Amino acid sequence: MRTDYEHLAARYDEDRAGWSLPRDDVVDELLASNQVVRVLDLGCGTGRWLAAQRDFFGDSAVVLLGADPSSAMLAQASTKRIANLIRARAEDLPFNGTVISYVASSYAFHHFSDKDRALDEVRRVLTTDGVFRINNFEPTTAHGYWLYEFFPETVAIDAVRFWPPERIADALDTRGFTVEVNLDTDPAEIPASDALADAERRVLSHLALLNDGAYAHGLARLRHKAALPNATVLTPRSQLRLTARRTS
Repeated sequence: MRTDYEHLAARYDEDRAGWSLPRDDVVDELLASNQVVRVLDLGCGTGRWLAAQRDFFGDSAVVLLGADPSSAMLAQASTKRIANLIRARAEDLPFNGTVISYVASSYAFHHFSDKDRALDEVRRVLTTDGVFRINNFEPTTAHGYWLYEFFPETVAIDAVRFWPPERIADALDTRGFTVEVNLDTDPAEIPASDALADAERRVLSHLALLNDGAYAHGLARLRHKAALPNATVLTPRSQLRLTARRTS
């Protein structure tokens, strides 16, 4: 079950243009104790995170690298003047030995087809005391999410793709990592028209994987809701931030 990012790449940044990308605290921490910090954005997509961190750390000893299996996504990233881009799957990273200080993976872990092998590769390339961070949507705490309300078939799709936080933490613990898990589950209401605009673009991977009949049915229901005066829907901020440090 894979999202076709070769097809979605040109429109991918549309839904993310307003997202704020902060200065990464792990990079700051590692810079305090390392002369050079090599950072790999695993599943870098169109390179938005890399471009933001380049702007934050451009004058420091940070080497930014991006890896993604989609040539179309990497082509979009290259337009942001990101030089160190590699076409590679998380399960087969083209690095020899422990050469990476920090592996960051944002909204990508659920796309990895063999998550255990991907975690093995992360451990293989990370230096001792290196850090692996996952930022991702956490569906098990997304109660009332408009996407699941109007497109209920996506619940089963996400149950297959997403590992619960405790499963990820246990898998990393067995690989010699110490793990810290943080969840942000504060809900928020948004205009139903905003949700409809997101759904109509069909860039969200949940919807891209949905069959056309279920998508059309859910879209019709959402359009009916958005036509009501002052209609709102719930968009829980169910966000996972998992930070793991390799200790052995």
